[in-house]
Amino acid sequence: MPEPVFSLPTRIYWEDTDAGGVVYHARYVAFLERARSEWLRIPVRQRGALRMLAPADVEALVADLGDCLAWTAEGKLRVEGTLAHWEERLGAHGFLRVHRNALVRLDAIRELEGRRLVLPAGVLETGRRRMEALREALAFRPQLGIR
Repeated sequence: MPEPVFSLPTRIYWEDTDAGGVVYHARYVAFLERARSEWLRIPVRQRGALRMLAPADVEALVADLGDCLAWTAEGKLRVEGTLAHWEERLGAHGFLRVHRNALVRLDAIRELEGRRLVLPAGVLETGRRRMEALREALAFRPQLGIR
């Protein structure tokens, strides 16, 4: 049997069940949301230890020698996995591919100067082919002054 891609052991308590010991259907939604939240967390290596970051703590993921660097308020931290892997996992959660080697959390963008994205952790260049998608994604943010 193949190894599961993701699993989250969950303990079921008496309060989650009815008198027959069957889990209430409404509790399944809570279990699924807890699993989704855990699945989205990003594992980073820092001084030999493994930490889990919430997507909101990461401003950008930048490809670096087969792995990625997570740009955070604490600095640049190593993340295992390819950019394509993280784009698939985080694309529907506020992240956008802005260059062949960069994925950015849209909420972290402070300014767009030509093709330069200003983030709290630094500046990234966007790819010419990705500018249209970026402008569409940022269209609801008039404070950036996007034309």
